Amino acid sequence: MSVLASAVAGASLLLTAPPAAAAVPPAGSAPPRDRVVAEVLPAVTYVETRSDAVVRERGTGRQIGTVAVTGTCSGVMVSGDGHIATAGHCVHPDDIRNAMARDLARQLEARGVGPRDRLYAFILLRYEFEGRTPGSPIDRTVTAVRADTAGTGTRMPARIVDAEPIRRGDVALLDVDGTDFPTATLATGGDPTPGTPVTAVGYPGERDRATEPGQAPSWQDATVSAVRTRGGGPVVEVSAGGPPA
Repeated sequence: MSVLASAVAGASLLLTAPPAAAAVPPAGSAPPRDRVVAEVLPAVTYVETRSDAVVRERGTGRQIGTVAVTGTCSGVMVSGDGHIATAGHCVHPDDIRNAMARDLARQLEARGVGPRDRLYAFILLRYEFEGRTPGSPIDRTVTAVRADTAGTGTRMPARIVDAEPIRRGDVALLDVDGTDFPTATLATGGDPTPGTPVTAVGYPGERDRATEPGQAPSWQDATVSAVRTRGGGPVVEVSAGGPPA
């Protein structure tokens, strides 16, 4: 099986991404929209990723080809010295490897090699996705982009501090150089209950296709629809309405 170079559109990696931030109002008092925007939007970032891998056959170590994927996620500054919380699947090797295998399977299906699901399972079973040196991790480059008044965005190289894949919570912590960044205040209480009103802020995947990263993120009212457990941790599902006005 030949391995093709591939590039995954940002929306593909955003399929299950949570909003960058959710401002939960105190019981009985919903803060006005302008307050939420003023407090949260300055802390929201646009996260761009690029991952490059060499594909090697399991067992023999034979190099089959190379693959590259790009992705975008929303992020939010959680400390003034440059820590950014974002979705884990944008940077975790497990999820990146799965994205690479899915895209290769899609391309091979288009060439008539076979059905996508079987190709995807075969690729994961047969091949390793590694760095340039056998056994090394996939090469990842992460850039955080902060919106500015000029609409071009301030680009900052980001380091991956820690990350959990989708199956273990889908969260990651990045770090960029700098101080005195605006931050969003994280909730310290328990999990929100279904029906709790929230305001979702970030860069939705579908909108990323037509939005420049330097532009301000979107925001909309939403409601907590369910709180579930995945990988031993809580996952909050949010149901939002149509595009924000």
